[in-house]
Amino acid sequence: MPRWLGLALDPTPGGSTLDVLADPGPIDIPDPTTWIPIENAQPNKGFTDSDTNNLGYGTRGASAPLPFRARPTFTFQTDLFSKAAKLLVAAGLGKVGTPTGTAPAPIKTPVSPADSGGQLPGLIAWLVRDGQTDRLSGLWVDSFTVTVQGAVPTLQVTMSALYQETVETPGSLPTASYVGYGVDQKYSGVMFKVLQGASNAEVAVDCVANFAFTYNNNLEDDEDVIYCRGENVLTELVGGRYRRRQWPGRHALGEQSLTGTIGFGTTRQDIEERQLFATAERVVAEFHENPLGTTPPSDRLLRIVIPQQVITGGDGADAYSRTAPIKSSYEWGGFIDPTTGADVVAEFVDTAALTIAA
Repeated sequence: MPRWLGLALDPTPGGSTLDVLADPGPIDIPDPTTWIPIENAQPNKGFTDSDTNNLGYGTRGASAPLPFRARPTFTFQTDLFSKAAKLLVAAGLGKVGTPTGTAPAPIKTPVSPADSGGQLPGLIAWLVRDGQTDRLSGLWVDSFTVTVQGAVPTLQVTMSALYQETVETPGSLPTASYVGYGVDQKYSGVMFKVLQGASNAEVAVDCVANFAFTYNNNLEDDEDVIYCRGENVLTELVGGRYRRRQWPGRHALGEQSLTGTIGFGTTRQDIEERQLFATAERVVAEFHENPLGTTPPSDRLLRIVIPQQVITGGDGADAYSRTAPIKSSYEWGGFIDPTTGADVVAEFVDTAALTIAA
């Protein structure tokens, strides 16, 4: 039986709700257009039932709960394929800037966080697991984490959906295609740099053992914000009784945050000092794929620029040991700041300008 994850852009700005999908009916979630090799994936409908235990029915037994609401989420992990990052990192940040460069030179496209109150690109997903297929619409990236540890960097994505259905896997499925997901089409080469001074002079950070970067949109979970009374209610006759379940009507950006960890194979007195005084630095994590064949030469790149990174905690240097290696690890945070040149940005370098497309 087939097992795969397929994605596509949601055709409705902001994402398709149940009411949009059901008009005029039947409910139809579009086919995926791109497939991602994944390590693991798990959708969660996030059901809430109404508690009727306080209602007296003349017996001492507890009353059965009734269906009330759903808040579906979806988490999956893959290697840091360049094609996946162009879709998911860009959709997570949300605002594609103006590209620079003209062929045959490499072309750089910046992507920065969506403005407060703005919208993220919506996605749909099909997760096929043997005889069961979960289909989700109106997916926004709630958070994504890039982790450098082991042979290849990984990308973990958590998304929130507006609707999810679980059906028997259809006998006729879209044909999965993995063009662009070869084993050598990953951002597997990694470099870390610090930008210093007004000229942003790049200084390499040596002996980085591991690194993690989490961008979180903290999508709003206030029920008054994401649900609309009387809208997006699924009504079904089950066992001779009507049952209703309400699905979200919209997403809203919360307080975006930027956090991570960094570890070294040695002690780092210089970072201990920065932690003491909470000194802000501009840090670049640079991920390389294959050469582009451009003039001047360049690799296919993802550069994550963190302009106001501050060491916020962590263990620091390991405890003293007579023989074991003494390493060090730190936690850091970054500020989200819309001021030009002061906000986090993901820069994609390729032969063409980036567009968010699945």
